[in-house]
Amino acid sequence: MPGAFKRALVVGDGAVGGMLGRLLSDDGCQVTAFDLRDGTDASQPPAGAYARALRNADLVVLSLPEPACHSALRLLTVQAAPLALVVDTASVKSALPPLWARPECPPALSVNPMFKPGLVIDGRPCLVVDPHRSAAGSAFVACLGSWGLKVVPIPDAETHDRLCAATQASVHAAVLAFGLALSSSGIPIADVLAVAPPPCRCMLLLLARISGGVTNVYEDIQTANPFAAAARDSLRAGLSQLDASLSGTADFSVILGRTADWLGVSQDSLAEQCCRLFDELAPVTDRSPGPPPNPPGRR
Repeated sequence: MPGAFKRALVVGDGAVGGMLGRLLSDDGCQVTAFDLRDGTDASQPPAGAYARALRNADLVVLSLPEPACHSALRLLTVQAAPLALVVDTASVKSALPPLWARPECPPALSVNPMFKPGLVIDGRPCLVVDPHRSAAGSAFVACLGSWGLKVVPIPDAETHDRLCAATQASVHAAVLAFGLALSSSGIPIADVLAVAPPPCRCMLLLLARISGGVTNVYEDIQTANPFAAAARDSLRAGLSQLDASLSGTADFSVILGRTADWLGVSQDSLAEQCCRLFDELAPVTDRSPGPPPNPPGRR
């Protein structure tokens, strides 16, 4: 809903915080960013310019690592600032309900864009947990939709974390395990790229994106989510079932059948989309330039 918020603070001006700040600014909202890099520690009581800006803001977006987000949310009380809404972008939400339940907590909304900023956002899912059902929260959800995001309401923090353990933690773990297996194989990346069939190439693309990402974001997804360990256990169990099917103690066709049954009516459309993706995958060789003759800071 363009114009729903007049003055917003974005605390944590990284990829997600920066994206939301730009979108709010495009709607005519006056956006001020605060970040640890400029000396603002949101896990400490508000002071200085940060405290002054809080007193005049109607919206705060907390785009911080999990521990800092929790500390900042504890400090943003209705006494400290008459905020209409506090939005967090935490990847893991199980620790948030006790903070939302405090009587001094301003109206809160918890969102999780399910993509790395930099991609076209139209149609990308954004999970939303709305504990307070406030008018300001509804207005921000309307903003998400107006920006082209696909809003996916999630009933509570536990449901959110179970879903993310299945769709993020287990996927990232599988990709990283694939990368560790290849990196320990002794086969150079150039040789792998020279022969990689489309499924392998897709896994390499995912590996490059994850391994080049922000460490604490991917680590929080694995360590802070209380259901992530079980998701990784399921991956191990799946490999054990695959081994059993190939050793003769089980039927390999059962493995394919179980996954096909789970995919159900989505299988054909997903397989067609996979074909289109493979057609678009151009052969890639390692053409990365070498280091500059004198890297900055070196002689």
